[in-house]
Amino acid sequence: MNGEGIYLADYLGEILRLQDAQTNLNLQSTQAEQEQMVLTDMINQLLLAQAAAKAGYAITQTEFDTYVAD
Repeated sequence: MNGEGIYLADYLGEILRLQDAQTNLNLQSTQAEQEQMVLTDMINQLLLAQAAAKAGYAITQTEFDTYVAD
């Protein structure tokens, strides 16, 4: 997207996370549905991050660390 890509390893990792979550929640979907959900979500996240960066939104590492710790 706009010169940035989605790495296959990240995509496959998200597929596994979704499958684990669905198992834990007793939910089911087909492999094709899972792949589409993950790809759509990853594209949306990338586009949102690009738009935020273009608009000048950024946080420091310290701000990020504080947010994650809370």
